[in-house]
Amino acid sequence: MGQRIHVTVQGLYDGFERMKSGTTDTFTSAADLPKIWDAGAGDNPFLKRSFLEVLEKANPCGQEYHLTGGADGASVAVTYQHRLNLLTYGPGSLKLPVTIVGIPCSVSKSGLSLPEKTGRAMQEYLLALPGTKLILNADKGCRLPGFAAGRALPTCRLDIRWRSFDEYLEQMRSHYRYRITKAQERGKVLATTAIERDSFGEEQYRLYRNVFKRSKYKIEELSQEFFQTASATLVGFKIDDKLVASVQLLRNGKELIFMFGGMDYAVARERDLYLNMLLYIIRRAIEEGCEVLDLGQTAEDMKQKLGCQLVEKTMHAAHSGKVGDFLLKRAAGLLSYNGRSRDYNVFR
Repeated sequence: MGQRIHVTVQGLYDGFERMKSGTTDTFTSAADLPKIWDAGAGDNPFLKRSFLEVLEKANPCGQEYHLTGGADGASVAVTYQHRLNLLTYGPGSLKLPVTIVGIPCSVSKSGLSLPEKTGRAMQEYLLALPGTKLILNADKGCRLPGFAAGRALPTCRLDIRWRSFDEYLEQMRSHYRYRITKAQERGKVLATTAIERDSFGEEQYRLYRNVFKRSKYKIEELSQEFFQTASATLVGFKIDDKLVASVQLLRNGKELIFMFGGMDYAVARERDLYLNMLLYIIRRAIEEGCEVLDLGQTAEDMKQKLGCQLVEKTMHAAHSGKVGDFLLKRAAGLLSYNGRSRDYNVFR
């Protein structure tokens, strides 16, 4: 198993030829990550060094960055410390200190990349970490020997195949289109406006916290600084110059990602606010020529009625002690997400 080494000298392993395959190194600062890290992150924007640097400053929670690499490729993993309710998806509450393998801002992407030739060494390294370990949002089919496996919240994905928003609506079955038409009528008073990151203030942050406080599956509450510094697009929704909602979006190649939203619940039902926010994001993805839209992990029933497919995600847990590990494996069903999905035939 890999030796746990703390590295703080940037560029120590900048060359592939200097990496020892099977050796895992731990960095305590994202600024010190070598160039090979981003190669290991692949197309996951939240695993890139630049994004991790933002999170480290805006949401410090004991982040560490683990790298197993060589000429055959690099495996990377982000861990952080959190007092988590292990029964988030089940009844009751059991809050324990946990080492989470994931992105410390509750996005649906994984905090772990496991190429075939270096993945086994990284798995063994993570399994040897002390205490309780919880890997979040791994892809379905990800095999992690020694970890108990369960379901996590699925991601809502919309494959964009329409040339316009009108074409998207035209291809819907009539009763789904009728629901959208009603929402658009209620939301016709909404005006959208760009929000500059450095002007994201208390008013905008309050809307985000409204949604966070009502969230059923809480993990981290992000700081106002995160929205001011993350390289993402912020869009506001106003009624008569009063801000009533906002969304944070990230463009990742041909993919558009809905990261976070905020809204004023006093007008949410009257104006079909959340549905209109989602429709705006879908329109934007189509008009920008995206191929994929990631609408996140909540409100899956509503998003399926907009044409989204559910992408299954998994979680994996282990404990370094024999008794704790035995109990985790026996309780795997209680740790898992047990929601049931329905199939909707949205398009003609």
